[in-house]
Amino acid sequence: MPRRPMSCGDPSKSSFVHPLLHIDIVAVYQLALRWRISSDNTNYADTAAAILDKFLAFGIYGYEFANAPDLMRDYSGWSAGNFTRFQNKIADLFYPTLRTMISWRIIMGQFVPFHLNRNICNMMSGMSIGILTDNQTMFNYAVNAFTMATGTGNIKNAICQILTGAEYVEKYNVGFDVPYVPHINGNYNETVISASGKGNVRPSWEPLYAHCGSLKGLNASWTEQMRGLVLDSSTNGVEGGGGDYGYDQLGYGT
Repeated sequence: MPRRPMSCGDPSKSSFVHPLLHIDIVAVYQLALRWRISSDNTNYADTAAAILDKFLAFGIYGYEFANAPDLMRDYSGWSAGNFTRFQNKIADLFYPTLRTMISWRIIMGQFVPFHLNRNICNMMSGMSIGILTDNQTMFNYAVNAFTMATGTGNIKNAICQILTGAEYVEKYNVGFDVPYVPHINGNYNETVISASGKGNVRPSWEPLYAHCGSLKGLNASWTEQMRGLVLDSSTNGVEGGGGDYGYDQLGYGT
């Protein structure tokens, strides 16, 4: 069961425990996914539904949290009323702030030094919540941000950065030196490349290599090496799920 009810991101409230929310999001996603794969065992689905029914609000992991109930939407053991309640809750409590963040990036993106991942995660959350709530307007808003925003999240700016950035990071992570230019602006003062987290095993590289290397035929050799390191470090050579490495990615190659 969830640790306790969540607030929507106000750290002054005692219920602000988003580090614990990570754990519950991953748990409910894994339960829903396991039920979807082996639908004869409803214990997984019943537990996932019970967790979803207990939540009152949501933290910053919108796209992850929207995936599990979408997998569960046709489970007969989760009442239609409770599914609708969850749809309304995530739309009413989470989406307005998310939409404001997307809007700010559309308008101010070229002036604000946000990292690419912060733009992308907001758009992913908007799309995921739009899908979960069957709301085409929400979905389209995120798509329009992806195609028309002025910041780093715009597809024209992002597409040439993602694989190049991943190859750079993974060459460094598997033990090689890489060139570095100091990163200094209003928010950051990073004069030397950091060794913090170097070589960490995280479940991010399977989908990236599958898309860029296998599907598109692009040179993703360092990403492939890091993917291999993740698989070699995993049980039975299979990428684990969120919680095995951290909670920013759901794992299992998804």
